[in-house]
Amino acid sequence: MKKETVMAKNFVFTFLILFYALFFHLTPASALPLFAKKYHLPCTACHEAFPKLNDVGIAFKDNGYQMGTENDTPLQNLVVSPFSLRTTPNVNVQTQTAVPTDQSNSDNISTGTFNLTGLDFLSGGVLSKDISYLLVIAPFLDADVDMEAAWIRFSNLFDSSWLNIKIGKHELEIPFSQKRAFGLTSSGNSYLVYNYHPGGPANINTFNLGDNQFGLELMGHSQDSRIRYVLDLNNGSMEGSNQAQGKRPNLYARLSFGFDQENISERVGLFGDYGYWPTSYKTEGGTPLPGTGANNKAFSRTGTDLIFNFGSSGTPLGSLMFQYMYGIDDGNLIGQTVIPDTALTCPSPPCGNAFNGSAGGSQDAIFHGGTVELHWMPNLKTVLFSHYDWIFNKQQADISLPDDYNDQASFTLGSRYYLVQSQFSMVALHGEWSYFASKKTNLVTVEDQITNTFFVGVDYAF
Repeated sequence: MKKETVMAKNFVFTFLILFYALFFHLTPASALPLFAKKYHLPCTACHEAFPKLNDVGIAFKDNGYQMGTENDTPLQNLVVSPFSLRTTPNVNVQTQTAVPTDQSNSDNISTGTFNLTGLDFLSGGVLSKDISYLLVIAPFLDADVDMEAAWIRFSNLFDSSWLNIKIGKHELEIPFSQKRAFGLTSSGNSYLVYNYHPGGPANINTFNLGDNQFGLELMGHSQDSRIRYVLDLNNGSMEGSNQAQGKRPNLYARLSFGFDQENISERVGLFGDYGYWPTSYKTEGGTPLPGTGANNKAFSRTGTDLIFNFGSSGTPLGSLMFQYMYGIDDGNLIGQTVIPDTALTCPSPPCGNAFNGSAGGSQDAIFHGGTVELHWMPNLKTVLFSHYDWIFNKQQADISLPDDYNDQASFTLGSRYYLVQSQFSMVALHGEWSYFASKKTNLVTVEDQITNTFFVGVDYAF
C-alpha cells in the first residue's frame, strides 16, 4: 500500500475517533497561575485550555508579558509568589518491538512504571516597563538541574511594537510549540519534523528546531499581533555540542499573518532555518576546542503552516492545524552506519543485514514531512486532542541504505479534563495513547520498530 494512502487513512481514522469521542465526557487544562494571580484574571483569559494560547494570550506574550497598564510593573502590582510550579504524577505503560539485545536479534520489551513528567519551576513577568523575563528551571529526579529557559527581553524599542529584542536561552518561534503541546508522552509533546535527523545516529548534526536555543531574537508584530516576524541568531544546538565549536551562528526566521472571519480565525506562516555544522576541529585531550571548528557543512529546514481556530475567545470550539517542512543535510554530515556485533553472526535472512558495507554520506540527504493536529472542546472543561506526524526520505546520503530507511510516523490521541481552573491553581486529569514507528531501524533484522505508550496522570500547577 502506498505511504500516501496509509497517511490519508490514518488522518481520517483520527478525525472519526475524535468526532465519536465528543459524545462522551473526556478531558483539558489552564494557564500559568503566576500571571493569572498578578492580573486577577481567570486562566481562560489567555488560554483556550492550558497550555494552548488564544489570541489574547498571543498578544500578551508578544508584548513582553505586559497588558500596557500601570499594573504591569512590580511596584504597582505585587505578586505574593514570583514562581509557579508544574508537574504530572502518572502511570506510564510502554511496549517496544524489534529491539536488538544480546539475547536476541529482535525482542519485544514492555515496561510499566509510576513516574513524574518532571518538575518545572517557572517565573516570568515584567522587571520594569518594557523589560520582561522568563526563567524555567527543571530539576531531574537524579538531582541534575536544567535551565530550560532564561532570557530577558526589551520591548517596544523606539516606541514601536515592530522592534523587540530577546537574549538568552529561549524557544524558537516555531509554528507548533513543543512547550505548549497538550500531549505529555515523548510522541505527544513533540513533532517529528522539528527533531528528525536523516541518516539516524550516523548524522553528526543534532540540531533540533523544537529545542530551546541560546541566542538573540529580533521580533516584531502589529498591535493586534495579526502580522508577526522573527529573526533569530543562535548557537544551533546546546552549548556543549559540536556546533558550538564553530564560528558561524544558526539563522532562523518566521513570518506569519492572521485573519478573522465570523466564528473562524486563520493564521498562515512561512518558516526556515539555515545553519552550518563543523566536520573537523582541533582538540585538547580529545575534547574539541571552542572556535576551532572547520570544514563547515550546511543544513536547511523550510516550511509552511496553516492554523484554523473555531469559535470565539470566550467560547472556543477547537483548532485544526497543518504544517509541512522540507529538509536538506549535506552528505558530509552523515558518516558510516554503525552495525551491531550481533549482525555479524546472524545466520541468514530475514536477519541478514542489508547495511553491511555502509560507506557513509556521498550525496545530500533530503527529506520532507509534516503534521496534522486537531483540538476539540465540547465544553470549557474538556479538551480532546490528536496529531499525526510523518517523515519520508526522498534521498539517502548513504546510497547503501534503503530508500525508506528511518521513515517515521507518529500518532497521538488524548484528552484532558480540568478539575480546577482558577487564578491560583490548575488541576487536570490527563489520558493519552501514542504510537511511533520507524522503518527498518533494527539494523540486525531490518525490521520496523514500533513503540506504543499509554499514559494516565494528574497535571497540576500553582
